Amino acid sequence: MGLFWDILQQSQISKRKAETGSLEDRVAWLERELQVTQQVLYRTLTQLEELTGEDLNQNQEIGS
Repeated sequence: MGLFWDILQQSQISKRKAETGSLEDRVAWLERELQVTQQVLYRTLTQLEELTGEDLNQNQEIGS
């Protein structure tokens, strides 16, 4: 649960910074947030697959 709490806090801090920047700054922030979100989702899916032993993303492999 600590990982998700840290991500939430970092997201809130980043959001405040992005609200005060230029359009380019906001786009860069959104791109970074998307990248971080995708990494978290991938790690979460990988761990869920390893814990359940099921191929949740249907890529014919468990844990990747």
